[in-house]
Amino acid sequence: LGLKLRCEQPLSGGELKVAVRTLQRQWHPDKFAQRFAKRLAEGEREAILARVNVIAQCLNAVEL
Repeated sequence: LGLKLRCEQPLSGGELKVAVRTLQRQWHPDKFAQRFAKRLAEGEREAILARVNVIAQCLNAVEL
């Protein structure tokens, strides 16, 4: 899974760190489930949460 951050301008080291941390909070599996699990269709919930886990793992693997 490739992950790209699209920015209008290049980010400095500190700005990149803040952007990645923000995305890590947004895509944290527990936070995501807390916010959206009730709105997900019963049959799709497992697959969606599995993909959220993959996204979170990719974000956690980003070296800053």
